[in-house]
Amino acid sequence: MNVNSLKRNQGLDLLRFFAILMVLLLHSSQAIPEIPQSISRLFSYGWIGVDLFFVLSGFLIANQVFSLNSTMGVIQGLKTFWIKRWFRTFPLYFLVLFVYLFIKPYFGFPFNDWNYSFLVFFQNYFNLNDFVQSWSLCIEEQFYILFPIVFFVFGVKSNNLKIWCLPVLMSVIARFFIWKSGAMNSANEIVLSSLVRFPFHTHLDGISAGVLLAASFKSWEKISTGSRKVLAILGLSLLFVSLGISGPDIYGFNIVFLYSILALAFSFLLISTYSIRIPDFIFMPIHKIALWSYGLYLWNNLFIRVFLKWDLSIHWLLKLIIFFILNLIISAITYYGVEKVFLIYRDKVLARLAFEKKASN
Repeated sequence: MNVNSLKRNQGLDLLRFFAILMVLLLHSSQAIPEIPQSISRLFSYGWIGVDLFFVLSGFLIANQVFSLNSTMGVIQGLKTFWIKRWFRTFPLYFLVLFVYLFIKPYFGFPFNDWNYSFLVFFQNYFNLNDFVQSWSLCIEEQFYILFPIVFFVFGVKSNNLKIWCLPVLMSVIARFFIWKSGAMNSANEIVLSSLVRFPFHTHLDGISAGVLLAASFKSWEKISTGSRKVLAILGLSLLFVSLGISGPDIYGFNIVFLYSILALAFSFLLISTYSIRIPDFIFMPIHKIALWSYGLYLWNNLFIRVFLKWDLSIHWLLKLIIFFILNLIISAITYYGVEKVFLIYRDKVLARLAFEKKASN
């Protein structure tokens, strides 16, 4: 499978678009308290956008690993994969971290609970009171370390679906014991986040579902249009029923299985939209927002503080539009000024690596 073609896949970009839209709507309620309660409650379901990102990330990253030439060898394979990933994720992350550490305090917003775990993507196991959105990057970066090692070093085959199911089982069991301990019986957001939502070992359902989709790609790539429609209905039904039962805040026994159900629902939606075709004039803004989604995810929390400090006496809907526009502007600037620059340099590094390997042979 051609990884480059996946990056331009309209269905995947559509899902990225909806994922980041949900996250932005969720955070807009924090930035704009005037949003009517009924609408704010609807926006509060936006946390599921991160779980959709996990499924997409697992699918795309697993395809990258599976598509690497099996003759590369362990060292070459790991080196190639990590160069691809870290040139993609590190530059903008550390730029935003720099802003949080050194720029934000000048505007009256000190970095709360700073520790060196932010430098090694391990803050999801600490008390996160600032740069909170980085918890999901920690899960992904930890996945980027372990997954290729399992594939290259331990030689687990891409079609070994039982192995790729194990992380889901591990997370379900971990959450079960947390629930059994009674820690999740009270509606405590801090407890939920620190024990269940943020840690790597308790929130692997979405990423593992994406890996399973990549491992089974040939079996569903060419399913009929009718089957895709059935999966779309099934995925949406699972999504709405599970969230209808749990509500926007998941506590108690719901926490044990809800992430797994969401991962299954989003997997069905990924399969159903994979071959979708969207008219260019509609797809272009979707594609751009999907392209800038990494920046949108990293930057938007800063605008929450800005909006809370500004006393803008305007209608909440206009505030919401300004919130989105400001996020889009900064994300577009840093995509072309930072992300794109490092992606070009990454391609040069990979080309040199391939040349050196060829020369050594």
